Amino acid sequence: MTQPNALGFLSSVAFVLSAAIPPEDKRHYVCPGSPSTQTTGSVCTVLVLGSDEMKAEAVRDGLKVKFGVKGRRKGPRWSGRYIGVWKESRGNDTIDGVLEAY
Repeated sequence: MTQPNALGFLSSVAFVLSAAIPPEDKRHYVCPGSPSTQTTGSVCTVLVLGSDEMKAEAVRDGLKVKFGVKGRRKGPRWSGRYIGVWKESRGNDTIDGVLEAY
């Protein structure tokens, strides 16, 4: 049996969300995923999902500045990696700020 990984899990979530998001919905969704046991070398996955490619790119740029996330874009969807410990309180507040800015 293969072990699930964060990107695979988040991609499944994105597939379901994509089907549920109407095309006129211009909001973007950021889904972070991290291992259950984290260290300073942990790889955390971040997925940005929405309907507007330009806004997805702007959100990605904001996450790069705030977290140093590196990744790639595929249309209005972007996935990246963050190395370190993902703290929900700090991370979610920062994501909310990035989404509000764009």
